[in-house]
Amino acid sequence: MYVRENRGWTKHMDFMVLDLVILELAYFLAYVLRHGFGIYSVIYKELGLAIVVFHFLLVFFLENYRGIIHRGHLRELKAVLSYCTFLFAGLMAYMLVRKNTGDFSRFTIVLFYLFSIVFLYLGHEGYKYYLHERHISAKKAQYILLVCREADARRLIQRISENSYGQSRLKGVVLLDRDAKGEQIDGVAVVANRIDMH
Repeated sequence: MYVRENRGWTKHMDFMVLDLVILELAYFLAYVLRHGFGIYSVIYKELGLAIVVFHFLLVFFLENYRGIIHRGHLRELKAVLSYCTFLFAGLMAYMLVRKNTGDFSRFTIVLFYLFSIVFLYLGHEGYKYYLHERHISAKKAQYILLVCREADARRLIQRISENSYGQSRLKGVVLLDRDAKGEQIDGVAVVANRIDMH
């Protein structure tokens, strides 16, 4: 079975969408606490769209999701604080360029900043807990038989062990270019060669 490797900033699309929903929720709650329920004014709608744009810019340039599944609580808090501070600075710069900082409520903007830190941290921790529980509760782990050339074997074994997140186990290796049946590569048994596969 061939699985295309998902790398780069699209690897954690679930976290990107979750963060966007959380940011818009934090912005909405900050607005409602200051202005009450009502119709957004045009400048607040534009700032809501700016949050979406800055979110994707920061995702692309900061690579904030690297190692997100394996982060501890404090490292997660540090990453969320960093991300929210960059987002807040970007929004401040946006408002300065637009020359409408006086039209915004400082209370709303600061409350959005604080809500985004708390909500993103809780959202990340909760979603990581959900992913962890989902993988542990799976009755059957997915077993992988790696079919590759000897030159690629070590790199692929390492990549599979680093990126499986507990949902798959490497059972063995089939080398296409050499008969090494019975040997081991990084602790994984070579179980067949190309001739045995036919």
